[in-house]
Amino acid sequence: MSSIFSMTGFARAETRTSDFQLIWEIKTVNHRYLETTFKLPESLRGV
Repeated sequence: MSSIFSMTGFARAETRTSDFQLIWEIKTVNHRYLETTFKLPESLRGV
């Protein structure tokens, strides 16, 4: 049985309505842990 030496991946989903647009992206390049990043407009960010 062969070993897996590299685990890379990318996925993208996009949704648009008359009020907003959501873009979800998931990227990984040989990471063991989950690191999340959110990019929001200033008006939607918490204080």
